[in-house]
Amino acid sequence: MTKQIITFFIGGAADASRYFGAGPNFIVRDYVKIPFDEIAPSHCESVYLGYDDIYGQKNIQNNILSCITNKQQTLINIVGFSLGGWNAAHLSEILTNQGYTVGVLITLDPVGVNSGVALISKIYWNYPNPKANHWINVFTNPTRLTPDDLVARAGGQWIPPEDKVHIFQEMPHHHREVWKLFGEPLDQGLSAAGHLLQFINLHLVNPPQV
Repeated sequence: MTKQIITFFIGGAADASRYFGAGPNFIVRDYVKIPFDEIAPSHCESVYLGYDDIYGQKNIQNNILSCITNKQQTLINIVGFSLGGWNAAHLSEILTNQGYTVGVLITLDPVGVNSGVALISKIYWNYPNPKANHWINVFTNPTRLTPDDLVARAGGQWIPPEDKVHIFQEMPHHHREVWKLFGEPLDQGLSAAGHLLQFINLHLVNPPQV
């Protein structure tokens, strides 16, 4: 039986909607999701959401679970950026605990450590405990901070414990350059996008037996 493969792309602050007068800028939609859709197998599905669209069980039901046709027959992948990376990590845990299969979780310079940002943003308060078959975390460490880097630092850049992540990668890019975090080669050779594509193709060739 053909499995449903669906990837959720989660934007950060001011990505899918306005955030304190800024945005929406649709960076994750235009520079991450759409380019990946062009190389992914044609029958794979993808959904673009804002970070706040996956906050709370009601939003998860309306925006995530409503897209899934069969819990046992669906492979879920999640790509989250900035505040969307923080909430995406939580989403992977929530879905796994509910019996869904999260194949790949990719967190791109996730932000959310500082408690102050939780007071003004719809993000989870506690630290994430991601659950996925494969977790890639890419974080930025530029030599010169730009305004978007400073904003991200103010929100609290989350660098998870290295031993909890399958691929743990530092890159010298700026926070806003999410297309580089997703699309440029990591130390292992493939980019985060390449790892996701490889995982999807392997799943198509050897789908799990249920």
